[in-house]
Formats: sequence, C-alpha cells, structure tokens
Amino acid sequence: MADNRRPQDRAASQPVSVPPPSQAKPSAPLPRQEPVMRRWPRPAQQLPIAEEDPMQRYIRCSLSYQNQMLADIKALLERIALNTGSDPEDAEKG
Repeated sequence: MADNRRPQDRAASQPVSVPPPSQAKPSAPLPRQEPVMRRWPRPAQQLPIAEEDPMQRYIRCSLSYQNQMLADIKALLERIALNTGSDPEDAEKG
C-alpha cells in the first residue's frame, strides 16, 4: 500500500535517533571576534588660536613662579629637618 502523506508528515512520524548525552561531542567554543575599530577623521583645518589676555598670562606666570618657589622652600625645609634629625611635622606643631 502506498503512503499518501506529505513528505513533511512522513518525516515527523518517524522516530529520530538521538545519541545519549554521554556520547555527545563537546562543541568547541566560538572564537572571539574583536570589534571593528573606527577612527574619527581629523579636522581639515586647524582652529585659530585666540589671543590671550595679557592680564591672564601675567597671573598664570606669577602663580607658576610662586608654586616653584614654594616647592623649593619645602625641599630646603625637609633637608634642614633631615640634617637636624627632627621630623618636619613636629616642627610645624612646635
């Protein structure tokens, strides 16, 4: 007798053999892919540099000079404290 069912129905009705879990092959981990690196284009022209206010430049230079002087004073005080054998923090509490 001929089977009048559609091929999809015939395939669904037949038992499928599945290997037991102990015989299943472990799947290899998928290789990690690095993300695509995109670079931003550089600007076509340089931005014009705004002229600096002379007063701001004077103040910035003065503060820089003052910071350098304070660093020098600190280094000298630490050297004096090492030569006398006392702790610089003890001298501040003094």
